[in-house]
Amino acid sequence: MSLNRSWETDKGYLEYVLENSERAFDELQKLNIELRQGMRLDSNADVGRIGNLHRIVQDYLIVRVAGMFDKNSEVISFERWFKDDATYQSIHRNQIIVDLVKLRNNFVAHNNHRNVEGDAFPETQQILNSNVKSLLLRLRELLNSSKSFTGQSLV
Repeated sequence: MSLNRSWETDKGYLEYVLENSERAFDELQKLNIELRQGMRLDSNADVGRIGNLHRIVQDYLIVRVAGMFDKNSEVISFERWFKDDATYQSIHRNQIIVDLVKLRNNFVAHNNHRNVEGDAFPETQQILNSNVKSLLLRLRELLNSSKSFTGQSLV
């Protein structure tokens, strides 16, 4: 089966994923603060519920961000359209992106037993203290600067 996708369709989807990834990052920050405050001895917060939401949002963020760099030809990703672009390559080589892709592939989306048994759990502070939000903004700029893309064929 051949893939015959249009730039407009893929661009629309990537815009959607970027927007939701930015929102997930912001929500993860809020939940992280709530969770930390909820762990205080004088707190009545339902840390179990907050912790579950925290994990869901973090996993979502990891899957979505890493998915934008997926090399599978059947996946809508920046890799499909921008793999030779210097800005894209710079973002893709950024350590937090490398780490998120690795987490997605070995822990969040697929459970590699070495990582589940080891200490390869996603660390919220690593994500929140990183430049992932600015990298998402750079991806958005790259996407928006390519109004009438004439890149590679998708057949």
